[in-house]
Amino acid sequence: MAAMPQDTPRTRAHSQQVRWLFTLLYLGGLRIAEVGGNTMGQFFGFLRATRYR
Repeated sequence: MAAMPQDTPRTRAHSQQVRWLFTLLYLGGLRIAEVGGNTMGQFFGFLRATRYR
């Protein structure tokens, strides 16, 4: 991530988005298979299912 170009505002914003996403995945403890094998709707479905236990 540190090697990503930051020449323009657009590339700087993209670099920040990538950093935010990796931080989210790291702090959430998600594995690559969990992230890659699910759709966004499945993540929200999981949140709804676990909220009312």
